[in-house]
Amino acid sequence: MRASEAVTNQESSAANRSWWDYDANNYHQEHPSYLGSTSPTGEFYCCPEMLHERDIRLLGDARTS
Repeated sequence: MRASEAVTNQESSAANRSWWDYDANNYHQEHPSYLGSTSPTGEFYCCPEMLHERDIRLLGDARTS
């Protein structure tokens, strides 16, 4: 595939999922403060601005999902 060829949403999603699956362990090791992996209560921050999920609730109520 050349750079000028269109990519479908399905192809893009598959490529992104493959990359994130491959890099997940590394990402968790590099960003423990974002992900709450070093916090006893699992504090989760969104984006480089470190917006706290408790305040912005982008993910909604995980208890009912």
